[in-house]
Amino acid sequence: MIIVKKIVLGFCAIIIVCSCAKDSGIVIEFIIEGHHPSTPLTLSYSGNNHIITLDELGTASFFNRKFSGESPAILQFGKFMLPMYLKENHDFQVYINLDSTNFGAEFYGKGALLNEILNGKYLKTFSESEYIYSEATFLRIMKRSENNYMDSLEILNLNEDFINEVLKNNYHKLFASLAAYPEKHKKYDESYSPSEEYINFTNDFLSSCEDITTDLYLKKDALKWSNFLANMQQQKEEEFAKAEEAKRRRQLKRDSNNMRRIKRDTFLPIINNYTPLITPVKAQ
Repeated sequence: MIIVKKIVLGFCAIIIVCSCAKDSGIVIEFIIEGHHPSTPLTLSYSGNNHIITLDELGTASFFNRKFSGESPAILQFGKFMLPMYLKENHDFQVYINLDSTNFGAEFYGKGALLNEILNGKYLKTFSESEYIYSEATFLRIMKRSENNYMDSLEILNLNEDFINEVLKNNYHKLFASLAAYPEKHKKYDESYSPSEEYINFTNDFLSSCEDITTDLYLKKDALKWSNFLANMQQQKEEEFAKAEEAKRRRQLKRDSNNMRRIKRDTFLPIINNYTPLITPVKAQ
C-alpha cells in the first residue's frame, strides 16, 4: 500500500509540474525504496552531473526546462547504477527497489518504454533450468533471441543513437549467457565440452560486442570466457600428453614382449639341440 501511494503521489507531482506549461524539457520522478538519506542521488547526462536530494520518503523530482533532443544518462545511487535514456517531452517516473530480495527498477509514463527497452526488459534471459538444453538447442534459442530483439528494435522505428545505446547495455547479457553455458551445462552432462562451432559463435559474438561497448560487466565475462578456453585447452593438452604417454608405455611393453619372443624363438631351438662335446663320466 505504501509503494502504491508513493507511485500515485509521484504521478500527481508530474501532472502538477507539467501543468505549469512547458513547451520542452523533461520531468523525472524518483521513488527509491530502501534508500539511505545520506547517500547522494546523481543523474549524469550530456557531460553534466546533477545531484538530486531525496526526501524522507525516498522521493524526488528532476525538471530541466532547457533540455532538448535525446541523451543517454546514468542514474547513480551509491553502488547502484541504472542506465537511462532521456528524450524531450518524454517525462517518466522510475521506481527503484534496493532490497536484495526484490532488487530492480520499474518505469512509468511517456518515457518508460525507451528505458524499459534500454534495460533489456524485452530481451530473452536464461534461467538456471534452461542450461540443461543441448548445445544445439541452446544456440538455436540464443540466435532466435538475438534476431527477435533486433527485429523489435527495428519495428519500433528507434533512432540509430538509441539502438546503439541499447546494444551497448544489453549485448553483454547475451554474451554472459553464452559464456556461462559450458560450465552450467556440465552439471547435467559431466562429459560435455563445447564444440568448435559453439566456441567460434561465442568468440564472434564477443567481437561484435567489443565493437560497440566498453562495458565493465562485458570485460569481466570476457575474461571468464578467456580463462575457460585457456583451461579447456590446457586440459586437452594434459589429456593428450597422458594419452601419448600411455601409448608410449604400451609400445614399450609390445617391444619388450617382441624382444622376449625373438630371444625365445632364436635361442630355445639351439638350447634344445645342444650336444655336449664331452660326455660326463659317472663317478666310480
